[in-house]
Amino acid sequence: MTRHTGWDVRISPDVIRAVRDTTVSGGSTPIRAQFVTEIDRLQRFGTRANGVKKMRSLDLWEIRSGDRRVFFCLGPHAGMIAVGAIERKTSKRLRMTKLQTVERKVHRWRDQLEESA
Repeated sequence: MTRHTGWDVRISPDVIRAVRDTTVSGGSTPIRAQFVTEIDRLQRFGTRANGVKKMRSLDLWEIRSGDRRVFFCLGPHAGMIAVGAIERKTSKRLRMTKLQTVERKVHRWRDQLEESA
């Protein structure tokens, strides 16, 4: 039996821009370090990574990165993850309208990946 060597994680340019200069609230640690750690975890373990959560009734997954949530969905090809949005979460829950907007953004990125492949 062959062993899965890892996941192909594709990050949207919008997410990269959002992460580039953002710092964690109340501190000077760049969110970049936490983000890279979470992406590395996604590459190794995929949807079974620690901290990954499937959003109910949506085709959307999230992983925590400090006070941010990184949203993704499974890509157009096997073993691909399309990271398409990052949002700050300060309240207990994100509203469904916000999650639907994020889902559309993530799916747009997935569709772009599918067209380029």
